[in-house]
Amino acid sequence: HGINSSCRNRIGFWTVAAMLSYAGVSAYAAAEAVPVAHSSPPAGVSAVNMVNERLAEALDERNISNDVVQVMLDKERRSLGRFFGADAFIQESEPFRNHMLWLVGNMLMLLKSSNAWFEAARILDTAGKGLLRAGADGEINANPEEVPPEVMYTNAAAFCRMAEALNGQSVQNDDCCTPIIKLASLANWASHASISVGGQPVHLEAIWQAERAILPDLDSAPNVVTWIEIFCARFDVATMEVFSKRLPELTDMAEQLAMHIVLRFCTSPALPPRSVAVGCFAVALAALQVVPSIVLCPEVVDAHEWQALILQLSPRHNARTTLKAPQASHLPAALAIGVLEFAMQQDAAAVRSQALTAVRVVTSPSPPAAVVAATPAPAEAAAAAAS
Repeated sequence: HGINSSCRNRIGFWTVAAMLSYAGVSAYAAAEAVPVAHSSPPAGVSAVNMVNERLAEALDERNISNDVVQVMLDKERRSLGRFFGADAFIQESEPFRNHMLWLVGNMLMLLKSSNAWFEAARILDTAGKGLLRAGADGEINANPEEVPPEVMYTNAAAFCRMAEALNGQSVQNDDCCTPIIKLASLANWASHASISVGGQPVHLEAIWQAERAILPDLDSAPNVVTWIEIFCARFDVATMEVFSKRLPELTDMAEQLAMHIVLRFCTSPALPPRSVAVGCFAVALAALQVVPSIVLCPEVVDAHEWQALILQLSPRHNARTTLKAPQASHLPAALAIGVLEFAMQQDAAAVRSQALTAVRVVTSPSPPAAVVAATPAPAEAAAAAAS
C-alpha cells in the first residue's frame, strides 16, 4: 500500500504492455478484418481479454474507440473518393496552392486560430478546387501573379472561415464576439493586405460568395491534426498515461513534420491525411526517444542510416551528439510495435512505410516550391488596420 500512484501506473502499464503485441494485432485485425493465425489460444489469453476490455473502456471514455477510428476512416475515404479518381497519385504542390496556404496561414494567425491551418489545407485540396478556377474557360491558374490580389485575399478569407467553422471556432475568440464581427474584421484585414500589394478592397459580399462556392463540396472528414490527436490519445491509453507529460511535445513535433509534407504535397488518396499522421506521429515518437528508432526501421533502409536520419530530426540533436542506447524510461523495443499498432490501428509494415515517407520528405534537400518572395506579408497591413 506504500506504492504511489505514479509507480502503480507504471506497474499497470508494464502489465498491459507485456500483452500488447498480441492485443494490438488482435485489435487491428478486428478493425480491418485481417485474419491472425494462431494454432491455439496463446498462454494467458484470458488476461489478454481482460486487458482488451479495460483498454476498450478507456478508449470509449475518451471517444477514441476502434469504432470511432473506423467511422473517421470511412469519412476520409468517401471524401477523397468524391474528388479524386482511382488512379490518383501523389502530386507536388504548385505555386498557386503554396501561395494560398501562406495567405491562409497569415490570416489564421491574425485571428489567433492558427491551429485551423491543416483543416484549411484539406478544404483547399478537396472542396475548394472551384475557387482556383478563373473565368468561364475552367482553366486552373498555375501562377498566383495572374490572379488579382483582391481575389486571392477574398478566397483566403473564405478558406479561413470554413476551416474555423469545422474546427469549432467560428464564434468564440478573444476579441470577436460574433461571427459577423469576425467576418468584418477579416474583410478589413484582407482589404488592407490587398491594397498594400496593389489590389482592390475585399468586400463582405465577395467573401460570402466564395464561401457559397465551397459549401456544396464541404464535408467533415478528418484532417492531419485530428488524426495526430487521436493517435496521441490512444497511445496515452495504451501506455497507462506513463508518457502523458510528453504528449504536448509529441503532438507539436508531429504537427511540425506534417506541415512539411502538407506544404509540399497535395491531399490525395495516394497521400491521405491519416497516412501523413501515422508517419509523422511515429517519427516524432522515435525522434523524441519515446520509442527506439530501430523498431521503425524499414527493411529497405540500413539500420545505421535510419538511426542517423532520426537523430537528425531530434530537437536535442547537435553537432556533438552521438547515437546513444535507449534509456530505461523508453518504451522497450519488444513492446513498442504492439503499442503503435494499437494506437494507430495499422500493422507494423504500414507504420514503417509511412514513417519512411515522412522522413524522406522532411529530410529532403529540395524544399517545397517557394512562395513569391516579393509579396509583402499581410501581417503588417493587418496590424495597421487593427490599430
